[in-house]
Amino acid sequence: MNGEHPCMFIKLNFFLILRKLRLRTIPVLFIVFPLLVSSQNKQLDSLQQLTQKLSKQPGFKTDSIYLKSINDIIAIFLTNHPDSALELAKTNEQMAHDANLGLIEAEAIRHQGFAQVTLGNYSEAMVLFNKSLAIFTQLKNEKGQAKIYNNMAVVFKNIGDYPKALEFHYKSLAIKERHKDKRGIAVSRGNIAILYKNQKRFKESLIEQLKAYQLFKEINDENGISTAAGNLATNYSYFKNYPKALFYHDEALKIAEKNDDHVGIAHNLDNISRVKFNQNKIQEAISLQLRSLEIREQNKDLYGIARSYISMGDFYQALGNKTKAFDYYQKGLTICEKIGRKDLSSAFHDEMYKAHKENGNLAKAIYHLEQHNIIEDSLFNDEVENKTLELKTKHEFEQKAIQLKEEKEKERLTFITKSENQRYIIIVISLFIVFLLAFIIAIQLSKMNVQMSYKKLELANIEIKQKTEALHQSLIELSEQKNEINELNFSLQEKVKERTKNLESAYKQLRDFSYANSHHLRKPVANLLGLCDAISKNNTDDPENKEIIKMMLDSAIELDTIIHELNKLDIQDNL
Repeated sequence: MNGEHPCMFIKLNFFLILRKLRLRTIPVLFIVFPLLVSSQNKQLDSLQQLTQKLSKQPGFKTDSIYLKSINDIIAIFLTNHPDSALELAKTNEQMAHDANLGLIEAEAIRHQGFAQVTLGNYSEAMVLFNKSLAIFTQLKNEKGQAKIYNNMAVVFKNIGDYPKALEFHYKSLAIKERHKDKRGIAVSRGNIAILYKNQKRFKESLIEQLKAYQLFKEINDENGISTAAGNLATNYSYFKNYPKALFYHDEALKIAEKNDDHVGIAHNLDNISRVKFNQNKIQEAISLQLRSLEIREQNKDLYGIARSYISMGDFYQALGNKTKAFDYYQKGLTICEKIGRKDLSSAFHDEMYKAHKENGNLAKAIYHLEQHNIIEDSLFNDEVENKTLELKTKHEFEQKAIQLKEEKEKERLTFITKSENQRYIIIVISLFIVFLLAFIIAIQLSKMNVQMSYKKLELANIEIKQKTEALHQSLIELSEQKNEINELNFSLQEKVKERTKNLESAYKQLRDFSYANSHHLRKPVANLLGLCDAISKNNTDDPENKEIIKMMLDSAIELDTIIHELNKLDIQDNL
């Protein structure tokens, strides 16, 4: 949000929230109105009271859109107002539980855990995260599990357990890779890179940061690219690869300029000026730092202004211009004391000590050295106190973890005992059911066998009846065939008699024909043969031969007549 007030963020998204809560317009007006007109603490207190009041109204029905929107509002205030956000998240958890909305309930519990992290209550946070994780796991919502693993990693990072933090970041990463969530993968790899850097494992940090950067490039996520590019530049600066560092700082700067992100522009100009200084390009470094300082002064970013002053002091100190360097150090020191930044104040006192010492002003040099030592002692004490608190917190966390593990073990043993008892009951009931089923099956089988025998008997009776009918039909057919045979025998006898008669008539005709053939035809044929022989022996011109020829003609005519008579005999008809 580039330093904007959270309340302004709510105002800008007022209509978006209304649209998201379209099913609960009237309750939303009651809830959002206090957010727009009151302070942030009162905003959440009003929201908490109104939510509880609405949930108790007769006939009031909540739904997923309403509860999701409350979760969205909680997320805005988790960092700045964790106490109020925590109470509201508890109310939202209960409402989601009553409405049987598991995912929203798990998210509300996760918000409670995040609020506890902000408050530094890491043990309580881990209990809540485990509770939320159990719901997400039961609902098989892997994206929710990935969020929880990431939150757990933050807890382990804050208590200084970097190996555990890495373990949970990698668990979150595995889910995101399974779902091919490129943005989620890039964020996880960026977090892993930061952990490696905190462990001074700069090479591994650089590798992970490059992977994150490439993924942000693939999905064209400008905010992600800017963040990853800035981290890459820091890594390359550590390896004194200044060209690479400048390349990535320039890329981050261009994105900040494109999005009109003044804080980002100033931050990147500051980083670039430091790289230029390390390259001994001091004038370029001064020019860039002055641009950064101008933007920070316009935005009234006191911490940023102090950082620019210490950089300008270092630059002019390197150029040998002690007066200007001293002036910037003095201005920076004034701001640091005003905002209470001990780390920068210590650095300024150290630089002032060196400057006064070189100028021969021993009294002021001793004063700044003393102040530097006092602040360093204070910082050391704070570090020791923080380390002690961290160890105490870690011990409490480990104790809570052991307690939680013991409770889980008790729950597991109770569950096992209960399960064993239930198992025995289930076995007895199962055996009874099996016996009952076997008895029922036996009766059914017996009944089925009787039915099958009856059906077989019926089929046999039907078959016998069909065979009897077929036999009766065969006897009828045989009787009919016998009658037909008798009729055929009688008809055949008549036909035999008639045929015998016809044969006798035909035989008689054949005898007559044979007789005619042997007597009547023989004579003319013999005459013709004799005449033919006589002609062959005599001269044709002889009158006797003419007579012979006439006789041959008469014989031929006679033969023709006889043949005609023979043709008239109806031998075929008689046959």
